[in-house]
Amino acid sequence: MTRLSEIERCKGARFLVKFVNQEYLGILLDGNLYMNTLGHFIEQEKRTMIRGQGDKYEGAHVFGVYNVKIIDPRNNQVIATANTGTLEERYEGVKEIPVFCFTAFSAKDFKVIEEKEDSVSFVLDIDIKEKNKILENFGDKAVLLPSNFINLIEEEADSQGLEYIIRSVQYNDYSIINSDRKKKFEEKSVEIIMWKDNFFDYQREVRFAILNQPSQVPTEFNMKSIREQSVVMEAEKFLHDYYVEIKFRNNN
Repeated sequence: MTRLSEIERCKGARFLVKFVNQEYLGILLDGNLYMNTLGHFIEQEKRTMIRGQGDKYEGAHVFGVYNVKIIDPRNNQVIATANTGTLEERYEGVKEIPVFCFTAFSAKDFKVIEEKEDSVSFVLDIDIKEKNKILENFGDKAVLLPSNFINLIEEEADSQGLEYIIRSVQYNDYSIINSDRKKKFEEKSVEIIMWKDNFFDYQREVRFAILNQPSQVPTEFNMKSIREQSVVMEAEKFLHDYYVEIKFRNNN
């Protein structure tokens, strides 16, 4: 089975998708990006006790610890022990950073159905468990965003004089201590807000975060309409039945 990434002229292909519920579809297509704060996602998991859209470790340096002892500072007596545990460190203010999240499927996520001299046809081919997690945790509509969507965000953010970051989330094993993550945390690197546990890697998340407009409530980032450049379908159809054909230009 050939992956799209194995075809030289397609190996860098990337498909940007936003899964959204019907009630928010028009808002997105009009170019209004709904941004929740990192604090929202932290509290969401704590409130529901379900890992999925919410993540209690957002914006934190997280690592595993072993042979834990909890000591009463008044008398230095051990009051509790545990074989393993998890510690998190987080800077003040991180919870107030607004973010807009979407998904990026890479060329390796697609299998080739047919390859011709002037075209290639392919379908999404990821693990069924990953597909089910997406359907369980995200909206029922799949919006195939414009190929220049990131550029559109950057142009508008620059015109508004915003300080921002937009890039793919880095997934990590939070059960171990990672010296590189620790160093970046101590340096207060902005990359901190792009870290998530491997548990979430099925999300293939790209994140747009505004750094100089802290908020305690959801906000909107307004850009030009993407209605004419986007394709909308049922999330179920995109994940299971969406067939794509790309025609190559003849440069002769």
